[in-house]
Amino acid sequence: MALLAIAVSLALLVGPAAARAATQLQPVSYTDFDGHAETLVPWQGEKVVVLTDPRTARDPDVMTRLVGALDRAYGYYADTTGRTPALNKSLNGRDTVAEVPHTCGAGCGYLGSTGIEVQTDYFESMYREVAQNDRYSQIPFYELGRNFWFWSPQLEFKPPEQDPVITGFAVWMRFRSMAAAGVNGAPFNGVPFSTFASQVAGLASQYEADPSLTFAQTLAQGKSPGAYGGTDFWASLMMQLARRHGGQEFVTQFWHSVAYLPAATSTAGAVANWVKAASYAAGVDLKPVFYQRWGFPRPDGSVTERPPASAVPEPTVAPATRPVGTNADGRQQIFLIGSDSQLYTKYQVQLNGGWSGWTSFGGSWPASDAIGAGHNLDGRQEIYLVGNDHQLYTKYQTQVNGGWSGWVSLGGWWPNTDSIGVGMSPDGRQRLYLIGYDHTLYVKYQTRVNGPWSDWASLGGRAPNADAVGVGRNADGREEVYLVGFDDRLWTKVERPRNAGWSQWFPLPGLWPNGDAVGVGQNADGRQELYLIGTDSRLYTQSQTSHNGFWSTSWSSLEGSWRTTDSIGVGQNADARQEIYLVGNDGVPYTKYQTAVNGGWSPSWISFGGSWPAQ
Repeated sequence: MALLAIAVSLALLVGPAAARAATQLQPVSYTDFDGHAETLVPWQGEKVVVLTDPRTARDPDVMTRLVGALDRAYGYYADTTGRTPALNKSLNGRDTVAEVPHTCGAGCGYLGSTGIEVQTDYFESMYREVAQNDRYSQIPFYELGRNFWFWSPQLEFKPPEQDPVITGFAVWMRFRSMAAAGVNGAPFNGVPFSTFASQVAGLASQYEADPSLTFAQTLAQGKSPGAYGGTDFWASLMMQLARRHGGQEFVTQFWHSVAYLPAATSTAGAVANWVKAASYAAGVDLKPVFYQRWGFPRPDGSVTERPPASAVPEPTVAPATRPVGTNADGRQQIFLIGSDSQLYTKYQVQLNGGWSGWTSFGGSWPASDAIGAGHNLDGRQEIYLVGNDHQLYTKYQTQVNGGWSGWVSLGGWWPNTDSIGVGMSPDGRQRLYLIGYDHTLYVKYQTRVNGPWSDWASLGGRAPNADAVGVGRNADGREEVYLVGFDDRLWTKVERPRNAGWSQWFPLPGLWPNGDAVGVGQNADGRQELYLIGTDSRLYTQSQTSHNGFWSTSWSSLEGSWRTTDSIGVGQNADARQEIYLVGNDGVPYTKYQTAVNGGWSPSWISFGGSWPAQ
């Protein structure tokens, strides 16, 4: 049933199974991988051309089904990876799948470029399965995984360890591309294809069930904890991660992010890149899974003895960003998403303290969603969320200090893990900042105060979609944005004076968890203050040393133990004292506040009591 559900959802990704008829062209000369010349008949699709031996008649209907399936699989690979292979063996700009007497195995494909060959006996078997049983050999779908491989510098294991990743990619993506193409697999070495897929998927669970097994005994030696080999084991681990952390969205985000990671110089470095990409795609910190439950080598090469798998719970989706808004009369208001997917709010009932209970704003929002909070020039608050349909929505106060509109779509197509930064231009027009699927930061602004919106404009940069966009304002009114990049550095970009555009991106001190949140506040004297959660799970802060200017070179700890994927709410009381909000590992919201304007913090974190709304 699980495999059927995957097949249905992935088939929707690439469209219906129906395909236009493959076009039979005149025979062409083809030079195979071994350098031998062949004359073959092309059957041309939209992305793929299948080349067959002219001495064997082929049914056009069967060839249309085969070529159509490969077209859809090619489209799935392209959509999922965000890339296409370089042209190598090709015809009319299309990838070729050629029937040949001899090649490097049952099938053979170039790495990172077009060109696939299938040995004649296996091609004939493949053709018969389609014609007689409407079942498809896994060979060409697997070989497409060779053509679409681009990430050796980042993920390939280094000697003396054996590499399971390059081939593991083809093993894993073969299953997903066939599901996306909407085809049934033919038996694999006599084993029903669904049974074979289940056997591979089960390898991860076999490893987790036996803590005596190690990385050195399995992946590093090209071995699995059960049947098949290390490449199948790597594929099984990725199957498990995708199944637990978002399915196709996880797969797409994983491969889109890997290209921005640095080249690894060791196997431990390749594993570290694997962990970063998986954590980014999942929207949670997966280091406990890789380094504790699985016992894989850490970046320094050290290994932790594996406990029982149950001792390391699967990380859950990070809570939604909890922004802090301010009513026109100075009372703070916080927003978050409950376990029932509804949006909740809680507000101060008096200036500088005293809070209401939680009130539901309803709706159904992704658990990983982020909430942006801003206000119009007339003091009315406005909040923003990305819906399950990936559109950006807004809801605003219909009068100062209370009364809210319904939800209004601002359109677009944004990741559900996206953060929404909200700022304001010097003349009082709101600005929105989001990171697109291309990892670029975009801005949208009101074209007049309290009014309609512009189109989106790019501010460049490269950042994870899960990043929280920090937006601050200098004392002179110029906005400044902050992101943690793929290199784990904190980057900032500031408006130039007199509407002269934006500066380049430049880094601030420190290394931070990829996808970390950036909280931005402002002291009473106008100096900005930044908040981030470090790799040690503590909250850190630093402030500008002067108005509009330089930053301290060191960070101060505000203690606590927080999830590195958690988001930081920053507000300001009516007397200008900052107040920060985080949800603890126990699911309880906590706050800490300045005891005096411009500095000095309450000695401990104070619980709001209860737990996450609606739990």
